[in-house]
Amino acid sequence: MKFTSQVVSAASGSVGGQTFSRNRSGQYVRRRSVPVNPNTPNQQAARSAFTTAVVSWNTVSASIREGWKTYADNVSRRDALGQVIYATAQNWYIAVMSIRAKFAPSTLNLNTAPTIFDRSNLSPPTITVNATTDEFTINASTSDEWAVNAGGVLIIKVSRPQPKTINYFTGPFTTGGAIIRGDTAPTMPQTLPLPFPVSTGQRLFFAVSALTADNRLTEEQILRVDT
Repeated sequence: MKFTSQVVSAASGSVGGQTFSRNRSGQYVRRRSVPVNPNTPNQQAARSAFTTAVVSWNTVSASIREGWKTYADNVSRRDALGQVIYATAQNWYIAVMSIRAKFAPSTLNLNTAPTIFDRSNLSPPTITVNATTDEFTINASTSDEWAVNAGGVLIIKVSRPQPKTINYFTGPFTTGGAIIRGDTAPTMPQTLPLPFPVSTGQRLFFAVSALTADNRLTEEQILRVDT
């Protein structure tokens, strides 16, 4: 249910049995659903990566923490309401190191803070889905910063199959894969397996972001792909 209110101008989250959120059409409220915890391998990997990042933050030097604080003070991000906010140094560090711990653990020692105060740029990638082989093919620019230096990571998340009547999707997403920039630039396009079977006539949503070698995390891009 969409709503307007003279009392609440913007809200996100749950109160009692109601959940407040927003989409491209504005604010809405729905009945709160009780989340389930199937404890999938993907969830376990995400939780393990988060724990690794937290432990890493607790052990880095004061100079590294100060560097992340400087970056956090200068680089904004958007919250669930689309409002500009400034995350803490710890928030930024854990967001970045969780990605490294999950997808590129060999690069976890690259924990220095960025000295360029922006979020880098991700050129819009293209994605196609093969419903016969349950695979997707992504073509991303190798001229973007994440693909230029060793340690960059392209992160792809994917939704469960949706009906084609769904035009706007904010989650949940599951891990679709990652492409890591090693000693040489990755070749494009690349074909990766989907984490679940799909059928012709469905719609998938992909959330794509990139992490540069110097730990700048791009904005996430949502792509809609029909099978």
